[in-house]
Amino acid sequence: MSTFTFILSFINNPNSIVRVNYLVDNYINENCNDKVAEVLKFEFQRKYENGTGTMDAMYNHEPESLISHYRNELKDYDSARKYLNLLYYFKIKNILDDLENSKYSYYDLNRNLYLDRLQNQLDHHRISIYEYLTSTQNLSNDNIFKLVIKNTDDFNDLDEELTKRYIDYIIAAVKKENESEAFLNLIEIFKTDYAVNKEEFEETYDNYSHVITTDIETLVAMKSQVGVDINIQSGKMNFYLENESLEKLINESE
Repeated sequence: MSTFTFILSFINNPNSIVRVNYLVDNYINENCNDKVAEVLKFEFQRKYENGTGTMDAMYNHEPESLISHYRNELKDYDSARKYLNLLYYFKIKNILDDLENSKYSYYDLNRNLYLDRLQNQLDHHRISIYEYLTSTQNLSNDNIFKLVIKNTDDFNDLDEELTKRYIDYIIAAVKKENESEAFLNLIEIFKTDYAVNKEEFEETYDNYSHVITTDIETLVAMKSQVGVDINIQSGKMNFYLENESLEKLINESE
């Protein structure tokens, strides 16, 4: 890859060109044939090791860029699949953390899970890669599950049954076969193994007023993060404050 082409690969990257050049000069093997991928991998690993061990918007950029790089530039679906599986893994990790620690985002006042909200968070983007696995490579669900375990081996501490049900759900969506059944199977394990118990939930919820009156100007002044769930069939929208913003609003109102 020419120096010009390499630099162009990072024009829209949050990393500055100066940062990229610094990494290439100091951390990337000069004989490396794919400096774009190596820079992205280096930055992802650095963020992960210096962060909380979770994946959020801050960490998504490098894996997303690696997926696009391998799939679109190199037509390397095996490498693209690896980083897609990594994104899927961290998506589940974040949801589990929210289910266990965020008493507002996924539960109504009766401790029932908001299924629409969960389904939106479990979205299966970039499904063309899984279409390739199931149709072109004719891989079974079990084979794809084994690849996921392999691809996330350096990070994965998820229950295998949960991972398997998630993969089954993604593949059902790709094939457009039994998607509702696969989703309910996945939700069942969330309910039984990961949702907060009723006593803990009610104790936490009783510490707060259930209703807080505020206005848009206040939320804007607080730089609140507002989430929006959109039902892709009906178009119905549900608005909610992200956890940190909600906690801040509760504290401000006390």
